[in-house]
Amino acid sequence: MSAIPSNLYTAPKIRGLKSVETKSITLRPVNASTNTVFRADGNNQLVYHIPAFSNSYISPKSSCLSMVVKAIRDAGDTTTEFRFNPLYPVFERVQVKSSSGMIIADIDDYHILQKLVSNFDPEWDSKMALNGDNRSGIIADDTTDLVGDGVTVQHDILAGLFSQEHYIPCGLFSGSAGHCLEITFYLNEPRKCMVASDSAYAGNYNYELSNVNFQLEVVKLPESVTSKLNAQIMKGDKVSIPMVNYRSHKSYIPASSKSVDITISESAHDLESVMTVLLPDSVTDQKGNIVVGNESNTYFYGGRTYPVESYQFNYADRYYPTQKAELKTTDQRLALMNAIKNLDLTDKPPYVARPNIWKDQFCIVQSFKTSKEDDFENGLNTSSSGAPLILQLAVKQADATKAYRVVSFVKQNQTLNIFKGGQTSLTDGIVEGM
Repeated sequence: MSAIPSNLYTAPKIRGLKSVETKSITLRPVNASTNTVFRADGNNQLVYHIPAFSNSYISPKSSCLSMVVKAIRDAGDTTTEFRFNPLYPVFERVQVKSSSGMIIADIDDYHILQKLVSNFDPEWDSKMALNGDNRSGIIADDTTDLVGDGVTVQHDILAGLFSQEHYIPCGLFSGSAGHCLEITFYLNEPRKCMVASDSAYAGNYNYELSNVNFQLEVVKLPESVTSKLNAQIMKGDKVSIPMVNYRSHKSYIPASSKSVDITISESAHDLESVMTVLLPDSVTDQKGNIVVGNESNTYFYGGRTYPVESYQFNYADRYYPTQKAELKTTDQRLALMNAIKNLDLTDKPPYVARPNIWKDQFCIVQSFKTSKEDDFENGLNTSSSGAPLILQLAVKQADATKAYRVVSFVKQNQTLNIFKGGQTSLTDGIVEGM
């Protein structure tokens, strides 16, 4: 057989286990009926209970939220058009809890994190039609449909367990509460996520969500197989799932200030990176003829507006980067180069890898990993000494009238442990032996 070229014969087919089932399950919010709509000024929370399906696993990469987003005109208004910021960032906070009430993830300023992650996503363009990322183009009917029947968009969850690739053994959680996980989405303020096209618009910004479904992909195994599998993976009396968590930290640059030290106090065993953005301290209504997909309430400052002059992180006696990043030119490309290198995106050009876009999407990215491998702890251990992480930040020109908000997202590696009996715990870092 070895003398025959491999292209002349086919590979043998492997018989699968026919009793393995993959099902797509649609969940409705537990605080809603079929016709319920959600609004920021009304029923402003979506609560989902993920059932503890026996002998089953959830595929987080194949699970998402789908919803119909509709812009609401004031009574008697028949002309005003609305647009939403790219990705339809209608959620300001996301919280994930286990059935026992333990908080697995709680992310504030979620809409900012959503924008940040998408800016560095090499596949952002291919997802555009599904998630409403209209920065490179927009479906012509979207603007009209928003004030009509609404627009259907998909939202990929960034919180903890649902942003990693490992199956979630939902049948192993304690099912005494009737579910294994509870996920709550908090709606965003309309003026933070939508724009009125009329510069003279004097009405109220508003939107509503309807037909909000959680699309879950569930893999079910035969009980005989599951019992053997559970016996193997529970040899240490627990199942451990590695996951990434984000936490937001807020600070401010006072008016007339040119430099500030931002203190980030985070006790993390494996702190992987920090992403920092500058925003206006106050949020105002956005209206006027703004370029679609480039609305001004989606800008991150520090590039074209209120440009950053230099930055450097330090923890104890270590500095990141080793030499202070000094941005001498107006295009701020050094910060872009540092971000691309830190996130290992050199050969995977993300959305922001264009200088004209970077000017309005500026952010500071710093990785603390000592190598590119992910199978061992190689981040910063800020729990060892209790010392804070400090960002030394300077801008090129002080603003005498405005204060600015600095939002930093700390990315850390954690492990969710599920014990016999269904109880859970959250461990900093990666569990040994995984």
